[in-house]
Amino acid sequence: MSASQSDVPSAGACSACGAAVGGSLRCASCGALLPADESDAFSLLGVAPVFDLAADDLRRCWLARVRQVHPDRARSDEERMRSQRLAALLNDAYTALQDPISRADRLLNRSGGPDASIERGMDPLLLAESLEIREALSEAVSPESAATIRSDLAARLEEALIKVAEGARALPGDAEHRVALRRELNGATLLLRLMSQTEGGQERDVRHA
Repeated sequence: MSASQSDVPSAGACSACGAAVGGSLRCASCGALLPADESDAFSLLGVAPVFDLAADDLRRCWLARVRQVHPDRARSDEERMRSQRLAALLNDAYTALQDPISRADRLLNRSGGPDASIERGMDPLLLAESLEIREALSEAVSPESAATIRSDLAARLEEALIKVAEGARALPGDAEHRVALRRELNGATLLLRLMSQTEGGQERDVRHA
């Protein structure tokens, strides 16, 4: 789905001049910096809260928002400080929504699902296997054996991401569905963590999954 700003509801009127404003972060009439929902990455970037976001559209929305809050357009020192904070938040939001696990996590939180700090469950079989994988990693005596483990983990992670994507697309769902998605996310996060323990300690790039 296109990350169109047209999917974002109108923000009402500018508090500085009273002009009608849409989803912009700056008033087109007087140039005032407008209030923003700094707690929600989707709203902050002006994109629809869906799992399937086209990478090019997401980047275009991010760049447009960054230009709107550029400190050089600030009309006061106070607004300049707020512009700098918003620019940093926009960068964080863009990074978060590029990643499928983070994107699904934010959608789940948006839908009233349980936080990872509360619901820590996951597939018990995966949890048991993770202990075996860690042991195998510690005992790997050659690059080839480590590569085999890494390849197996990559395949498992791909499967986990498919389940995460399916669950995120079905949000908000009922309470049972949201708990199930949190557990799938917990499992995917565990697999990603295990990937980071393979050769080079580098996490696999899953942004284009």
